[in-house]
Amino acid sequence: MKFNAKQFIIGAVAGAVFAAVPSAAQATGGIPSARYSAADVAGGHAKAPLTPGEIEKKCAPAVFHIEMCDRNGYAFAAGSGSFISKSGLAVTCLHAVEGAYIERVMTSDGKWYGVKGVYGVDKEHDLALIQVDGGGIDFPYLETGDSEGLPAGRTVYTIGYPDGAYSFSAGVITGVTDGGFIQSTATVGQGSSGGALVNEYGELIGVTPIKHAEGSLARPISLIEALGRGKLLTFAELMRSIRSPRYADYFTAPDFGKIMGLPSKKEGTYEGYAETYFWHYALSGRNGADGYWQAAGGYIDALSEQGFRLVSESMNTKFYRNSDGLYVGLCNQAHSDDLNSDTTIFTSKDEKFAADYVKTYGVPSGEGGDYTANTSYYGNYTAVPDFGKVMAIELVDRGYWTDYDETYFWHYSLPDWENLDAYWTAADKYFEILLQRGFALADENGRAKFYKNKDGVFVGIWHEILGGDSNTTIMASKDKDFADYYLLYTAMPDFGKVMGVNLFGTMGFSAGTHARLYLLPDCRSVGRFWDAAGKYLAALDSYGYTPVGENKTKKFYKNSQGIYAGVCYDPDEGFNRNATIIFTKDGDFVANSLKTE
Repeated sequence: MKFNAKQFIIGAVAGAVFAAVPSAAQATGGIPSARYSAADVAGGHAKAPLTPGEIEKKCAPAVFHIEMCDRNGYAFAAGSGSFISKSGLAVTCLHAVEGAYIERVMTSDGKWYGVKGVYGVDKEHDLALIQVDGGGIDFPYLETGDSEGLPAGRTVYTIGYPDGAYSFSAGVITGVTDGGFIQSTATVGQGSSGGALVNEYGELIGVTPIKHAEGSLARPISLIEALGRGKLLTFAELMRSIRSPRYADYFTAPDFGKIMGLPSKKEGTYEGYAETYFWHYALSGRNGADGYWQAAGGYIDALSEQGFRLVSESMNTKFYRNSDGLYVGLCNQAHSDDLNSDTTIFTSKDEKFAADYVKTYGVPSGEGGDYTANTSYYGNYTAVPDFGKVMAIELVDRGYWTDYDETYFWHYSLPDWENLDAYWTAADKYFEILLQRGFALADENGRAKFYKNKDGVFVGIWHEILGGDSNTTIMASKDKDFADYYLLYTAMPDFGKVMGVNLFGTMGFSAGTHARLYLLPDCRSVGRFWDAAGKYLAALDSYGYTPVGENKTKKFYKNSQGIYAGVCYDPDEGFNRNATIIFTKDGDFVANSLKTE
C-alpha cells in the first residue's frame, strides 16, 4: 500500500503486532459464521499441480488493485485484494481500507468498481473482508486452500499491484515465523498489501501485507474463517468502530505512527487546553528542519488528502485544520545531545492552543529553561545561544535562507533600541555569551556583525529600523559566502522597504557581486525612474555613501568600508522589472558597468 503523492509507503512493518479488537460484525451485533458456505467460498484440489502459466491465467483475474480515497474521491493510498466469491466478497489488509471515506477497485481487465463497505475486520492480523459492488455481475474468484502445516520448499506464487502495476512472482515456502506469518521467497513490491499468496494448485493460502529482505510474509487465509458476516459497515462507520485509543477522540486525524512506521514514545493530554492531545515519536537521524519536513512529507500528504489545510507555520512547526475545526500540528524538536530530530503530533479543537503553540514556535510553556540550553528555536545549531531568551524578547519570525546551504534566521522586535549605538550596547550581553561559547568576531559593518567558531559556524547580528521600531535579525550559517553576502547587503538601505515595493528576484554577477531586482510602477522612462529613486539615493546618503560615478541609467555610490552600491534603471518589459540594486566590493566591476548604458 502506498501514498501516491510522494511515493510514500504505508504498510505493516515486519514483526509489528496489532492490538486485537472485536470484528466489525461483533461490534455491531452481527453473528460471525464459523465458515463460509459453499456458495461463497469454493474448496477442493486440482488433481495435479499447475504450471506457472496456468496459475497466472487462473488466478490473476481474481486479484485487483484497490485505492483509498478521501471524501472528495481523491485517491491518497493504494493496495491490492482478492475476490473469494463471485458475488464480490473480497479479502485485503485492514490498513488498505482503514482511514478511507471511499474505496474503489480496478480489476485485471482495467474496469473500476466501487466498494460498498466492510463486513469484518481482524485488527490483530491486519485483515478485512470487503464487498465490491459489481452491479450483479459474477467476479472471477480464488478458491481457498489449506494454509496450515505448510512444508518448507513448497511452491507458491504472489500476485498483486505494487505501484498500481500488476506483478506475478514465484518462490518457495521457507517457514512460518513466530508471529504466524507464512514466509516465502516469492517477492512482493510496495503497494502489494492485501495481495494473494497462492499454492501450486492455484488456491489462495495467504494475504501478503509485508515484504522483507528474503521475499514476503503472508497471513494464513484460515484466519478469515473467524471474521463475521454481520452488518455491512460504511467506511466512516469502520473508522469509528476500530479506531485505536491513540487518536481516538479525533479519528479523522491520520495516525502518524502508522504512516511513518514508528511507535509512540509518549502521549497524553495537553494541560490548559480543552480536547488537546499529543503523541511524541523519535525520528532518528532526521536532524535539521529541511530533513525533518522531507521525512514528514508522507504524513503531510495524508493530511492534505483527508481535507486538512495549512493554517499557520514556523520553521519547525506547522498546523493544519479541516472543515470540522480540527487542528493537527507537527512540531520538529531537535535535541542537543544527539542532534536527532523528534516529532510531536497534536490534535485539538481548541483554536487558542494552535495560536499559542505557533507563537512559541515549538517550545511549550513551562519548558523554557535558561537561555544557555539550546531549544528547538536554534535546533540546527546547538552551539548558538538563543537571542530571545538572552535578551528576554519575543521572536517575530523565522525561516531559512534558500540561496545558501544550512542558513537560518530569527527575527526579533526591539522597540527601545532605535539608536544604533544603543543597540550595540544592549546586544553586548549576547556577544559575551557568543565569546563564552567559543565564537570570535569575524567581520562587521555599521549594522551587522558576524562571529565564527572553530566548527565554521557563523552567527550574524543585523540591526534595522522598521516603521520607527528597532529590529534585529540573528543568522546562523556554515556558508562563508552567505556571511560575505550579508555584510555587503546589510551595509546598504533596503530598496524595497524605502520605496514600498516588493522584491522581484535576485542575481549574481562576478564573485562577491550581487543584485536585487524590483518593479517600480509608472517608471517607464529614465526621467521618471530617477525622480522616484531620489528617495533611495537620499537613504544611501544617510548611510554614509558618496557618489563615485554615473551614466544615463546607472549611479554608483561607495561607503568608507569600500562597499559599492549601484542603482540601475532596467526597463526590460519581458522581465517586468525596472530597478536593479547592486552591492559589491569589486571596483573593476563598477568601472566596467559604468561603461555600458
